[in-house]
Amino acid sequence: MLKTKGLNDYLNISTEAIINSYLNNQNDSWKNSGQQMVMELFQQMAERVPAYKDFLRKNKVDAEKVTSFEHIQNIPPIDKPSYIDAYPLDALCWDGELANSHLISTSSGSTGISYLWPRSSEQTLQIAIISEILYREFFEAHRRKTLFIITFAMGTWAAGTSTLMATDWVAQKGYPITIVTPGMDKTEILRIVKEANKYYEQLILVGYPPFIKDVIDSGLEQGINWQQLRLKFFLGGESFTENWRSHIQNTTGVKNPLTDIVNMYASADVGLMAHETALTILLRRLAASDSKILEGLFSDKRLPSVNQFDPRLRFFESPQGELLVSSRSGIPLLRYNTKDVGDVLYFEDVKLRCLEQEIDLQKEFNNVDSQRLLWQLPIVYLFGRGKFSATIYATNIYPEYVKVVLDNPNIINQTTGKFHLKTQEEIDYSQSLHLHIELKEGVEPNDHIADEIQRIFIAQVSQLSSEYSDTISIVGAKAYPKVALYKYGNSNYFPVGVTKKHA
Repeated sequence: MLKTKGLNDYLNISTEAIINSYLNNQNDSWKNSGQQMVMELFQQMAERVPAYKDFLRKNKVDAEKVTSFEHIQNIPPIDKPSYIDAYPLDALCWDGELANSHLISTSSGSTGISYLWPRSSEQTLQIAIISEILYREFFEAHRRKTLFIITFAMGTWAAGTSTLMATDWVAQKGYPITIVTPGMDKTEILRIVKEANKYYEQLILVGYPPFIKDVIDSGLEQGINWQQLRLKFFLGGESFTENWRSHIQNTTGVKNPLTDIVNMYASADVGLMAHETALTILLRRLAASDSKILEGLFSDKRLPSVNQFDPRLRFFESPQGELLVSSRSGIPLLRYNTKDVGDVLYFEDVKLRCLEQEIDLQKEFNNVDSQRLLWQLPIVYLFGRGKFSATIYATNIYPEYVKVVLDNPNIINQTTGKFHLKTQEEIDYSQSLHLHIELKEGVEPNDHIADEIQRIFIAQVSQLSSEYSDTISIVGAKAYPKVALYKYGNSNYFPVGVTKKHA
């Protein structure tokens, strides 16, 4: 599977065999497969990637003496400052040839710099393999006439083009899939839904969660009865709360929250790395409803994004609490520090933690009515990037907290879900917490909404964080967020078409 590089090879891949491996492989098998992939990737990069050759030389690493995965773990991981920024673009590519890439995408610039990311056909192949399995097992796209409406920004942005190309490859395997790419043109998206729906058995809305919610809300205002459509969601760009998933389920009438609303963990540098499954959504929903289960499963009071991954395609490690990923991308990446805070769990670990929390996975999956969805792939869970949290009087305020606030029923229909969170030093050197929020299209900023958001923030974050509750008891209103509201599509904070990390 890993030796294939193009469309013709992909057409011969047995999806059924891959799915069977998801149901049967055990911990050691997945670890060994992933470590073998990393070893092969290291050997090829040390020989064929000029930048990595030089990186090894500078770090006094003799590639010929690296003969085990344990040896590789002694080599410094790579990241943007130490590796991507340090070499010319072509030197980062296989054989130093940028022209071997069939596409160049760009990142959104959410960290302040927009990078160029070459992509190879092998990278598209890997994303197609993952996508096909999800489309088949979760969306039944192999037997239902399906319209994929890709609402990610197109142009050079990675999410839109990679999803388009991978889905096109799946369609060429004989799936009854039609793709349309309106990008983030909401008027065009809704026109397509109205005019094309009658020709298909189901619609898949693909896009950025806050924008998809905006599409759903605008459709309701235009008289679209989403509950009459067979609608499913394939999402990416950021995580969301389980209240948000339930809100979308209730609004659109999707049948099964464990299979019909699936989120991806992806990036411009690697592509689709991991994704939600019925198992991860089940675990996340249980954790969201019970703080004891949350801490028992994920060793934290915050609710993480929870995904599964195939170690033969992408391999994750978390030696220092930050996720390292290895992938044969257009720019091959070995133990690349994503800067995302999280950890990896293998299936036996998951089962043990579930038993400790009195969760019977087999019984839970009898309710899902498909044992084929209880995949034994390893789990990667993450809390986002540590630097995108803010602090107030040394208390961490995480983006996950704000998501819970904005998904409160009293305000969920007033905002898009997009926000910026930051700590600011005032002129008198005091510290203040600033929360910038985008309103839904047509909603005007007003004090009532701002006051309600502040009230809910104080109440809910105090419940989520005892530290924040203690801080308020000590400093009072100085720890309250200063809420600023912005009209939809504000060019300075929330430009249409650009995915921004919360900062």
